[in-house]
Amino acid sequence: MPLGDGLGRVNELCECFAEIESTGLCGFFLLRVSESPRMGEALFLLLPLFVGATIAMVTPRPFAAVGLLSATISLLICLTTLIAVHAEGLLCAVIAFPLVFGSLSIGIGVGLLLRELIRPVRNFTTNCIIFLAAPVLVFGGHRLEMKTFTQARTESVTTTIHLPATPQEVWANIQSLDKLDGRKPILMYVGLPIPQRCELKGTSVGSKRICYFDQGSIEETVLEWNPPSRMRLAIDRTNMPGRHWLEFNAAEYDLRGDATGTL
Repeated sequence: MPLGDGLGRVNELCECFAEIESTGLCGFFLLRVSESPRMGEALFLLLPLFVGATIAMVTPRPFAAVGLLSATISLLICLTTLIAVHAEGLLCAVIAFPLVFGSLSIGIGVGLLLRELIRPVRNFTTNCIIFLAAPVLVFGGHRLEMKTFTQARTESVTTTIHLPATPQEVWANIQSLDKLDGRKPILMYVGLPIPQRCELKGTSVGSKRICYFDQGSIEETVLEWNPPSRMRLAIDRTNMPGRHWLEFNAAEYDLRGDATGTL
């Protein structure tokens, strides 16, 4: 390959990197500072589709292979950056990658098709118009998405364990935990926050409790205090990567004694 063509390919690859990373990161943080923390089709489908189509339309020569390669590398860099600045967790990035990459690839195909149909002129004005259209499209899609969003889905998760101890002994050990040891589920090995310890300040309704994880913490307030049977807490604040995808409302402990211990 002549040196000029080789440098041209490298230049196109660098431009693709810059386009995907800048548009992707900007789109993510623009949606983060919008009036609602919820993100769905606008971020995972619309934004990568637009980015892929834009790259295909403004690059002056056929580049299907180069585009897909640059899309893959740039998407990995983009997700790694979000993880590094604690805007997202590793697990979220792993789950999101195939969905975003699929939308990006479809966008590249759409862009190549449009390129053949309308043959856009690659100049500064064209690039500026396309780039400025990105936030308008993303915000417009997000607003439309929020209009169809009526109510957040609520899920309750319950875990039970039987311990060979009295309810009084169990109650004394669930209030504050200096250290947590135990077998970790597989999701904790791929980015799910790992609980480490909890601190309870007070022993009545209104007391504050903080549970610390390897990637942040959860702050709680005691709403119901009925030793040694029941403790209910409101979750006031969550400081962990990926927090904006989930809203944690409450937690509670129910202790029931029997002949052999406590459930």
